[in-house]
Amino acid sequence: MQGLRYAPDWKNDPQTKLESYCSQRRNGSETIYSFINRSDAPDIEISLDLSTFPANLSIWECRIERYQDKVTTKYVLGEKDRQKNYRKYRWREGLITSPKMLYSGKNPGLYRHVLSNLGTDCMAQVVVSPAPAGVYAIDDLPQNYFYAATPLVQISGEEFPLTVSSAAERAEIIVFAADAKLRVNQADVVCEYVDFAGKLYPLVQLEKGTHQISLAGKMEHSFENAHLEVADGRIIGSKGLISIRRGEQLLYCGSSPKIPPYTEGGLLTAGAPGQAPVELAVKPGKPTPAMQVPAIPYIPAESDSTPAEVALDGAIVREARTFKYRWRNESGVQPGLAPFIADADPATLTLECGTSNRIEDYLGHAAAAFLLENVKKVQLHLSHTFNVNSGIERGHVNRYRRSPTEFAGLMLDYQTPQGFSRVALSMGVLHSKPAPGMHPWGSQKSAEEIYLLGNWLDQPGERHFTLDLERYAPANWSGKVYLTAATSFLMPGRLLKLTLEHCNQRASAPECIAVNQTTFFQELRKPRSLQVPFLQEVTPENLQAQGASGGNFVLIQHRGLPAFSTSFRLARDAEHLHTVVQYKDQDSSNEIEVWGCPKNSRDYRQVIVGETGEITCYRNGGLVRETDVRVQKIALGHYYISIPLSWLGLTKDTESCLFNVCRTRQSTLTHPIEHSCWSVLEKGYADIDNFGSIAFEPPR
Repeated sequence: MQGLRYAPDWKNDPQTKLESYCSQRRNGSETIYSFINRSDAPDIEISLDLSTFPANLSIWECRIERYQDKVTTKYVLGEKDRQKNYRKYRWREGLITSPKMLYSGKNPGLYRHVLSNLGTDCMAQVVVSPAPAGVYAIDDLPQNYFYAATPLVQISGEEFPLTVSSAAERAEIIVFAADAKLRVNQADVVCEYVDFAGKLYPLVQLEKGTHQISLAGKMEHSFENAHLEVADGRIIGSKGLISIRRGEQLLYCGSSPKIPPYTEGGLLTAGAPGQAPVELAVKPGKPTPAMQVPAIPYIPAESDSTPAEVALDGAIVREARTFKYRWRNESGVQPGLAPFIADADPATLTLECGTSNRIEDYLGHAAAAFLLENVKKVQLHLSHTFNVNSGIERGHVNRYRRSPTEFAGLMLDYQTPQGFSRVALSMGVLHSKPAPGMHPWGSQKSAEEIYLLGNWLDQPGERHFTLDLERYAPANWSGKVYLTAATSFLMPGRLLKLTLEHCNQRASAPECIAVNQTTFFQELRKPRSLQVPFLQEVTPENLQAQGASGGNFVLIQHRGLPAFSTSFRLARDAEHLHTVVQYKDQDSSNEIEVWGCPKNSRDYRQVIVGETGEITCYRNGGLVRETDVRVQKIALGHYYISIPLSWLGLTKDTESCLFNVCRTRQSTLTHPIEHSCWSVLEKGYADIDNFGSIAFEPPR
């Protein structure tokens, strides 16, 4: 987020193992910092620069329950079950957060905090709010976060009195002032109190409408006579305010504790504030209505084989095959629309596969194939809908449900005396740890070799091309091969259509030579270096003609190739380093970053160029307002940048330095955000240890 600074920031600190993010809510005024511990250290200090925030702040820490802890549970609470539990028993089960108030008061400017006992791969969030109150429950549904604004309830004001506008039948508001008494609409009210981290915060319930909340002094609590009696996992008596927790998560806080009939149970702790808690082993409750909903059955996979006898240029099509993966209509929408399309037509020699326009329950596999004999080359006509039918989701794969099988392209199953051998040729969709090949013919296992044809599916238009099948075949190939069009784990509306036009000597379209994926990425991972020429006079024109050339950008952390290319040219004169940077796809918002660092140093410089040509300069992450860096916008996506050697910490006699060029391409309707770089980085852009190296030709 612009103007929000915090540390550690994994995007700029290559040494940190604390993954970090920051976001601001659209509906409210809260800022949310998310931290995931990727190290073995249990205690990690963070700092937040709050100097630009309002004068008064409340800061909560929310520990997030790990999803893995719930994978094996068989107990499920539906939303109505949670509402019933809270309405009747004040029971808060089913939430994922464990909130703890860290601070409330005047803006501290710089706020430091230690995330203690944060396990490996566990997440903590710090929520900073200018409001001194939040929404605790809406229509008897407890909230994970105490936000000041939701679609139904809005809290206005940063100081008391506060105004609450509620469209809910019942809204509970928690006030971030421990032990406070409250007035609502200038009348004293009796509050409930809830215990978070040993402090009691008042709750007030409001009806639909507009209300005013103000403070009315302090509440004196006494727990001397509070007690709790338990036996055989049951509560048999209590007096006073009692809290019940599972781990750090508050399940109940009140004076009449009862275990509801709908609960996951487990080992709970219970007791009054300030007293030693007792353990309570609770058995799982009776099955909830959500658990009794019968599972929706799968519609079985379809695998069809049709004999054929079609001759084409000396080759013979012996069989047509199709495969559509199993699926089930869990969402209930579009019940008559199957998610997968697969067709193999020997009459037209056309293969078609992909996903329909079904908007839910669409993840799986589709394939269509011909079994060919006596074939060495094939000429194919490709058409597709990938670049025109992105729907409301971005990218060709589901960003939240990834699979190593993700694929779109061709599969070649070569027959050998030992069986079939499978080769995959990707047309632009491939997982970073790929295991494509789900169709049940040929080798019937994941591809043994993977090749890259290029990012064809993001390009408009159709394509005629020739494949030399012998180029990718094993040495003992019999001459039989399944030519398969295959898609796997794609978003809706992606169709791939291939027509077999000619074979063998009549295959006259330009031959496309695929690149072995393993070899390709081995080459990309090699350290990058350039020899930078010395030019007496540098202009964008002669820089483009005579400068050292850099290209082949890669997504950060070796995640593949960017959707659109970036390249640059580099040269020097006696006092400046000059570069021209060009990128394709001007439809999205882009930023170019040029990084430099002296050898044997960590004193890096960073120049950020926006799409309109504006520049921002940093040194070691700190903003530098006065530099002699100059940028000329030649055209959209085409920039000439001149950087003084002295500002980079270099002299005219410096022989070499560390260098990188990075590009941030913002998301569009068809593509998620991309972070790409010339020298491949393992962490953020400031990963100096993986910068490339440039050597300077001496001045003449």
